[in-house]
Amino acid sequence: MKNPILHCFFSLLFALNFSAYGKWSHAEYGAGNYGPPGSKGYPWMPRRDGQFQRLYEQIDQLVKQRGPEGIFYLNDLSTPDTSYAAEKLREYCARQGYTKVVIDELPGDYTRMVLPETDTAALRNPEPDFFFWDDRGPAHLRRLANHSRNGLTLVTLFHQKLGKSPQWKSFKMELEDSDAPPYLYPDGSAQRNFGDDERGPEVKPTPYYRYRILPDCDHLVNGLAESEPA
Repeated sequence: MKNPILHCFFSLLFALNFSAYGKWSHAEYGAGNYGPPGSKGYPWMPRRDGQFQRLYEQIDQLVKQRGPEGIFYLNDLSTPDTSYAAEKLREYCARQGYTKVVIDELPGDYTRMVLPETDTAALRNPEPDFFFWDDRGPAHLRRLANHSRNGLTLVTLFHQKLGKSPQWKSFKMELEDSDAPPYLYPDGSAQRNFGDDERGPEVKPTPYYRYRILPDCDHLVNGLAESEPA
């Protein structure tokens, strides 16, 4: 009989055993951050370069750790917001001399669309209803993780409330950081105390929690047949 623990261990080892300086691939889901000036999300707020600072930092990390050549999939539900964010990331790559980094636009609903197979993936600051009113929240996260060889990085401030919803009680996530960098608004300011509109410098930014969700072992060995969630 196959030992499930050894099966999982060797499956993960196989999935993580890729060249540190080969061509990398990364997916950022829901990353439009309210798009260009005048769009429906915070239309009154000015857009500044810091709007996509967290994505700039992610690209820097990938280039430093994985090498200069890779593809960065950028997703948002809104096509204009996806294109705006992609334009800003391309400008950043040009400034940094990242000539071999490709920014690939991937607009659409990440809970239903065909997903790319990547080395890494991230979902930052998803909407509250994803956790509290969508019964398929755990299944959506598992699906994102299963399309990334190293699983999914989830950054959220809803740490203490996850366990209160029945659909989340048995869902396993590995906490990597309980004080991750805060979410940034389109004007570059940090998310402050949740529920408080004050974003002044005297208010401490709300700490975010960074989790890692590993892909299923069977997926790592056999691959995943693409299917749309019900």
